[in-house]
Amino acid sequence: YCSAIVSELFWKKIANIYSNNNYDLVVGNEAFIDSCSWGYCDDLLNKIDKKYCYRPKTNTYDYQLRNYTTSHVHMMLSMAFVMITMSLASGRRIAEVINEQSDLVSPQEALTEVKDGSIDFNHVVFSYKHGSGEAVLKDVDLHIKSGQTIGIIGGTGSAKSTLVQLIPRLYDVTEGCVKVGGVDVRDYNLEALRDQVSMVLQKNVLFTGTIYDNIRWGDENASDEEVQRMCKLAQADGFVNEFPAGYNTQIVQGGNNVSGGQKQRLCIARALLKKPKILILDDSTSAVDTKTDALIRKAFREEIPNTTKIIIAQRV
Repeated sequence: YCSAIVSELFWKKIANIYSNNNYDLVVGNEAFIDSCSWGYCDDLLNKIDKKYCYRPKTNTYDYQLRNYTTSHVHMMLSMAFVMITMSLASGRRIAEVINEQSDLVSPQEALTEVKDGSIDFNHVVFSYKHGSGEAVLKDVDLHIKSGQTIGIIGGTGSAKSTLVQLIPRLYDVTEGCVKVGGVDVRDYNLEALRDQVSMVLQKNVLFTGTIYDNIRWGDENASDEEVQRMCKLAQADGFVNEFPAGYNTQIVQGGNNVSGGQKQRLCIARALLKKPKILILDDSTSAVDTKTDALIRKAFREEIPNTTKIIIAQRV
């Protein structure tokens, strides 16, 4: 493996030097270097796969490398070994992530249907496993009826996001239980539970592709009419239609060609397209003006009355 990397980098470097120094490039396994002025590097050269070789632009077939100092060899070998070391370290980290076993698994004979969007926190205590060990939620007793709209307001670090992350079972409670549709979330199939809970975060992510493609992450089989309807609910239809290509406008990686407020509204539309029983907006209208925010909430009340809505904000 090392030899292959050294060979590729090394001979391409030679190609750059000798192509401008009155030499022809000879490529192929039949081309070998007969002699070398590097002295102690001869053994190394014999071990390297000689894909590239140069000969002078004359009728002689004197296969030699000239005017190439050992400092260049040291530089190329150093680069190769640094790259190998970095690659090995990165490979180990990637393998650790791939092989990591989640603590959250679906139980045997798990339930696959969520009856409604009611939520119950029964004396919930929660602390992060790898944190300080101190409980961030203590004896939380909260009951939300299906279709209700609930606002959660608090300062930074007050565990607002932690509270709602227990609903789709991104974490398991330390004590007590969380119920959705009258059933402990630990009794559900994870995929079935999370399909009925849509979360829109403050830091939203858009992917490379059209606006249609991005919103259809909520439902890949949705029609154009369904996509447009959800954009109207999220107050995104207006600015989308102002683009020359409309819903076929290309979004660059990370959504850097739309504003923060536009990005948030597109992500809300994507969450709505999933038709969830529970919709969680985690400070996801922070970049939207007050008027647009009010229109979004009005649309929620009128168009999705049976969906439980939890809105987290730092302002009333």
